[in-house]
Amino acid sequence: MIKAKQMPAAAVNWLMAELPDLTVFAQILNRKFKGKVVAGIDVTLTKKLNVPAAELIAAVAGKSLTEVKRAGKTLQLHFSKDVVLGLHLMLRGELVELNDEAPRFQIAAFILTMERASL
Repeated sequence: MIKAKQMPAAAVNWLMAELPDLTVFAQILNRKFKGKVVAGIDVTLTKKLNVPAAELIAAVAGKSLTEVKRAGKTLQLHFSKDVVLGLHLMLRGELVELNDEAPRFQIAAFILTMERASL
């Protein structure tokens, strides 16, 4: 889940992502969020993570998004300082850009700054 404050809500929900879909998702995420800094992460469902929430937050908070790539059936979010976050949408996963309202089954929300980091 990506939550970007002060940005218009996207009306797109993506279900059952296939490889071409993931490639397009990576392109869209790069275009919209590359260079943005993670101001915080709101983890709402820790059992879906494969690391403790505190470790995820410490690894990614304050880092800028340098690139998003598709690797197999995952999206890899590359951040500054060589931090890589793998994201698998599973069967019915979604990426939703939000204003203030969390989706019904949110796992995590990334709060990004509006300014781009100097890369």
